[in-house]
Amino acid sequence: AMIMERDPPRVLRSMVEKWVPRLPFVSVMMARIGQIVGTPDNCRRLLSREECGFTYRNSRFQTDRSWLITFATFIMRPGDGKAIEEHLDSVRRHRAETQPQGRSAGCFFKNPAGMSAGKLIEASGGKGLCEGGGRVSDVHANFIMNVDNATASDLHTLAERVRKMVRDEHGIELEYEVRLVGEW
Repeated sequence: AMIMERDPPRVLRSMVEKWVPRLPFVSVMMARIGQIVGTPDNCRRLLSREECGFTYRNSRFQTDRSWLITFATFIMRPGDGKAIEEHLDSVRRHRAETQPQGRSAGCFFKNPAGMSAGKLIEASGGKGLCEGGGRVSDVHANFIMNVDNATASDLHTLAERVRKMVRDEHGIELEYEVRLVGEW
């Protein structure tokens, strides 16, 4: 099996979309994670933002799997609701133009330093590559789409083929952005 959700901003967008229209006098420009409840060894503990080690697309929870996030507190500040709504619309339009629509895990691989994983995959001939029900997107090559009831094995096999193509063509080892769960 694969866990393919790795986009905390999606949670914030959902929260903003749900609550901002109902609270016209309150809006969210940025949200910050305050404290997290973790459960290592079945003990509950509140962790500060600093203890969580949040950095761009990373945290202590990605390297120490004994923790499970069960609760998060977001601190919001007032803002211009119309400006925020316009900004979110702009982000949505940009994504609709540059990212494929349909079932995917989002970007499958991390961008190597100073490079684009999608461009490396495209330059290696990976766009449109298929395995079972999985397909490398023709819109953005760092998206592996589930186009026909792909299994986790289909997606993993396709991802490994893509990694080999990039390694052979460019000498670069792509790292997974999605988290693989189970035996492979």
